[in-house]
Amino acid sequence: MDELQYTDHDLTQVLEFDAVKYSVLDQLQLFQANEMVDYVQPDYIYETTTVPNDPGYSLYQWNLPKVSMPSAWSNQTGTGSVVAAVLDTGANINHREFSPNLNSYHYDFGDSDSDVTDFSPYHGSNVASIIGAQGNNGLYVSGVAWDVSLLFLKVFSSSYPYSTSTSILVSAIGSARTHGATVMNLSLGNKLCTKFFCEPGLPCECIEWSLDHSLEAAIRTARDTGLGVVAVCAVGNSGENNDTIPFAPSGLPEDNIIAVAASDQNDLHATFSSGGSTNVGFKTVDLAAPGKDIYGVKQADDGTYSIFEGTSQAAPHVTGAVALIKSEYAWENYFGLRDRILMGTDSLATWSSSVRTGGRLNVDKALKARTVVHNISTRARVENGDKVMIGGFVISNTTNGTGRLKVAIRGLGPSLQGLSVAKLANPKITLKNSSGQTIYSNDNWGNAAAIAKR
Repeated sequence: MDELQYTDHDLTQVLEFDAVKYSVLDQLQLFQANEMVDYVQPDYIYETTTVPNDPGYSLYQWNLPKVSMPSAWSNQTGTGSVVAAVLDTGANINHREFSPNLNSYHYDFGDSDSDVTDFSPYHGSNVASIIGAQGNNGLYVSGVAWDVSLLFLKVFSSSYPYSTSTSILVSAIGSARTHGATVMNLSLGNKLCTKFFCEPGLPCECIEWSLDHSLEAAIRTARDTGLGVVAVCAVGNSGENNDTIPFAPSGLPEDNIIAVAASDQNDLHATFSSGGSTNVGFKTVDLAAPGKDIYGVKQADDGTYSIFEGTSQAAPHVTGAVALIKSEYAWENYFGLRDRILMGTDSLATWSSSVRTGGRLNVDKALKARTVVHNISTRARVENGDKVMIGGFVISNTTNGTGRLKVAIRGLGPSLQGLSVAKLANPKITLKNSSGQTIYSNDNWGNAAAIAKR
């Protein structure tokens, strides 16, 4: 046991060791057999989730009107008391787009120093621009949240292979939590492969996946501190279904995570976004946000721009939106912030069966107040988006041995017309678990009784 060392973060019974005497697999099995060990896992490697593009044409921020930012800004541009943590490749803290909103703390966990200078192709600078570039100053671009406090936590090393790992991310998440972050942006991730199938002359194929328990525990601890920290995560650019091939951290089962896919200028699936034009992850991906041809700044404050596309660019739109909502509704905890984002989406046919909300981010809707409905026999409210939330059902075990439970719900439209809901034309009923994930949905509404379909 002399090879074991405690890590410097605050999670209990987490140990790290060097591959000195045995293979990684042998060491995993050895320590897992010890009754004093809760779990054992590799120190997973994570990568940025973007497909960079060269800037070569005039700036046009199509993405901000798409999510109704002009209307949102008329109500809220953010406040410096709200902290948004950017866990990425770094940024220029003296850049004129960031310096007015700079948090007093910053650190480079990738290289263990205080220098958070970004490196080419300036992924972190682009991500931070989307979240909180200073707006209305006549320079460069406008971020979603103009006036929130940006906490730069560099988690990628400036030297080859330019990656990060579980242990680095755990430390950075702990730092975001202790420095008062309301929301943290994680435009990074990877498939957590534990078993490969390899044939001579062919690329190895991942055939078994696992969860990153240490990273999940760090995100959970952030959730359970104060009012909780929201973790906004990119879902990857592999074009694969995240329900089938788990992607972390976006796919970790914690209810403070918002998993974001990428949409294009026409509200279609961005071709690189996980899931492509089919299923992004109906159970594990929450919503879409703009992620194609997104402009931001570079490290140098020299008048040049970066342009990227990827779910890395989709996620910070949501991060900025969470920061704006917190600025408007300071009392909201992590779940209330997350709920406002998810219930405020624009429902779109192209996303109806590929993400849980069936829609794309709308920041103006997410900022709007909710209205309680009094003419329904149970607790209900018209959400800030185009959805009606009916809650408070308590149903006893009345299956009569059939294994099925029949529930009848009747909607009489246009009873909500006074609240700008013209009619309950084709309601969709969803049953969610305690983590907010959809277990069953009924989209075959009709006068006759119908069995809920998955």
